[in-house]
Amino acid sequence: MTNNEKTSKYAKDTFVMRTEWINHTVYLTQEQKGDLWDALFKYHAEGSLDHETLPPHVNLVLSSMLYVMEENWKIWEEKREKRIEAGKKGGRPKKEKD
Repeated sequence: MTNNEKTSKYAKDTFVMRTEWINHTVYLTQEQKGDLWDALFKYHAEGSLDHETLPPHVNLVLSSMLYVMEENWKIWEEKREKRIEAGKKGGRPKKEKD
């Protein structure tokens, strides 16, 4: 899938995994962890998920992960927009030389 084929504003080429999420997955089986991993990649590649097809425990963990990811995305988009506007104005002011 190319960037042009992505259907969601949240779909991106990369995403950040948080080490604290290991605490959410300790009670999942290896198969459920695989389902979770696949769902994370599918969400970021395609921008959507069919939560009905996932086991309830995986859905529970995934929903908390996706919430954090989406909040991080919103913060990044705000920064990106500010950088775009600053770039239109010539970017960062030059430092004065002594």
